[in-house]
Amino acid sequence: MGNFDNFSDLINFQKIIIIEWKVGINIGDDGWTSDGAGAYYKEVDKGEILRFEVNGSEYTKKNSIGEVDSNAGSWYYDIENKKIYIHLSDGSNPEGSGDDYVGYVYLCFSNRDNGDGKAIAFKTNGETARDVFYKPILDVSSVPNITQKVEDYYKGALSIQFGSLSFLNDGWWWENRREYLYSNKEIWVKIGEVGLDYDDYVTVFIGKSRNMEFKDDKVIVNIKDKRVGILKEIPVDRFSDTITEEKARGKVVPILFGIKNGIIPVEISSKKYKVSQTIFNGVTYGIQSIDKVYLGERELTAREYTADLTNGEVTLLVEPKDLVVKVDAHGLKIDYDFTTGTKTGNFSENVADILFFILTELNGIDVSDINLDDFDDLKTARTQRLGWYLNRPIKTMEFIRMLQRSAIFHFIPELDGGFTVRYYDRDESNVRSIFDYDYYKFKMMEIVDYAFKKVVIKYDKDPSKDEWKIINGENEETGYKYGEEDTLTVETMLVDDSEAENLKDYYLALVKEPARKIDFEVNGDNLDVIPTDKIKLNRSIRDMYNNEINILEDEIYLILEVRKNIKNAKVGMIAIEDTQARGISLHGDIPHSDTHSDSYTDVHTDSAHTDTHSDTAHSDTHGDVAHSDDHDDQYTYTDHDDVYADGYDDHLDGAYIDKHTDSYNDHTDNTYSDTHSDVAHTDTHSDVPHSDTHGDGYSDSYTDSYTDEHSDIPHTDSEL
Repeated sequence: MGNFDNFSDLINFQKIIIIEWKVGINIGDDGWTSDGAGAYYKEVDKGEILRFEVNGSEYTKKNSIGEVDSNAGSWYYDIENKKIYIHLSDGSNPEGSGDDYVGYVYLCFSNRDNGDGKAIAFKTNGETARDVFYKPILDVSSVPNITQKVEDYYKGALSIQFGSLSFLNDGWWWENRREYLYSNKEIWVKIGEVGLDYDDYVTVFIGKSRNMEFKDDKVIVNIKDKRVGILKEIPVDRFSDTITEEKARGKVVPILFGIKNGIIPVEISSKKYKVSQTIFNGVTYGIQSIDKVYLGERELTAREYTADLTNGEVTLLVEPKDLVVKVDAHGLKIDYDFTTGTKTGNFSENVADILFFILTELNGIDVSDINLDDFDDLKTARTQRLGWYLNRPIKTMEFIRMLQRSAIFHFIPELDGGFTVRYYDRDESNVRSIFDYDYYKFKMMEIVDYAFKKVVIKYDKDPSKDEWKIINGENEETGYKYGEEDTLTVETMLVDDSEAENLKDYYLALVKEPARKIDFEVNGDNLDVIPTDKIKLNRSIRDMYNNEINILEDEIYLILEVRKNIKNAKVGMIAIEDTQARGISLHGDIPHSDTHSDSYTDVHTDSAHTDTHSDTAHSDTHGDVAHSDDHDDQYTYTDHDDVYADGYDDHLDGAYIDKHTDSYNDHTDNTYSDTHSDVAHTDTHSDVPHSDTHGDGYSDSYTDSYTDEHSDIPHTDSEL
């Protein structure tokens, strides 16, 4: 992190904003000359080439011409003589081949020069140790605000909004317009001040270039978050069309997380049933155990079936006839050591392990792009038992939202291009303070829409019947105090009754009273703040008699939104009152404090609870006192699940129900799943519009549909 102690004192000509843009250059299939030793070379003077591709496939970079001569499929750039050497995979001559040869270089821009007309020299993103000259043609007035926003815990995802960058067009762009490949290329926005080393510059956004607009006086580049579109629909794999059992062809291969009973496995051949996929990208995870197998209503003996845990399959040794096969099982061995981000080979039902698995294995996100320390912290703090049988297509972000609702944390795309997680805790050390003289703007809001009289927690879904267990709770005083008779319904992956009961109490505390939010703007000293940080707010005013009235005095607030104006060094925030953000502490141990004897460890073998739930831990750290009086006015988890508050909140197949009134009072465990099944939501909430407009991980969501109405940019980066 750069030194921003005096950032608020900067004015534009002292502040340096630098743009690094990794673009492609068309090298072409003409003008190549053989060096007589295997490689071919061509003069290319467009900056140092950092990467080279042939027809979209990356070649291996070498350190000398000699190495390229002796290695097919390699390349080298001679920066002194401005020549690129390549050795094609088949050793052929690139001249006139018709293939596409593309190199990647940095285009670098800044808002200022050294005062003598020469550009500032820096080092680019670690790809090269050479000095790179930043052309001083960035229009700093065009740099947009960067907005990071988390919805309240119950709503789920985080949004990042950016806009476009503008560069002065001195003719350079016209001259090079056809030379460079600009679209969908990584771009970094960094900020610092005079005198800082390059390594002290702060990366405030990593995006990808989108649309280009060329004018005589300037060039405008639209920017989207680089992670837009990288999250897929899951499960990723489907059964082959040549599989023996015709009914299974083309179906998704199911995946079992945690412990589930009543699974109806997919028959893939005569008497053989797939319980869960276990091999992903060539890596075998295996499942922990097949606990019971049923044929109809009869439990089979161990002699009547075999279990293949490596492949997640069950084979019957008796004729199934027309009876339904059901299985109780412990799922994937996806326990991770987050010091290295590697799997341990153990079973897990912990939220951090499940989330890490779907990000890395199912979505292909590199481990280096994940904050492992924060994942390790989440794993330790959130030890609820989760279980889910994933046998229907679902967007990754919707799956993550359900994880968030179940374990109360945030999944956050960081501005440096990576991913982290944040859960709520009570640590208030090192919380910065804001005082009267810090504010440029200040507004307090009390929002009754966040108050609900009734909470319904749905948990331990039965895969065979598509039914949920349900726990209800009410805040009677919310109804007569605020006139709010609405019901919050939350679908979770919890499987334990006591944990569902605890989550219900948490939500009841959250939505008991209206939300108190503060919208304020302060100086650039707070540029490094991100959503989910906490802050101490102080505010006072004087009345007409010059009496001081204290509005806030060292009150802790949880930050939900940060608006960073890097042009004038101001930071706007929206924060929610800490007592409402806190809810009831969900550190896993709480529900077990008084009820679990030593048998708990045996019951939950291999789970996240094995080590953390001994009786001793409960006796001292989670006594009843902690829960007695300090969770009255909590707020965090209501239920406007989607980031898009305008029209998308109601389209999550029952995962989030907005403002349902007392009609929920009559839904018992037996009838709720029938009346509120996915089918009911399919008809009433028109799932179809989402299937086409949001694409894989929302990559297509705002590419075309909002171009005219919303000028595309604010929505581009709102979700992954």
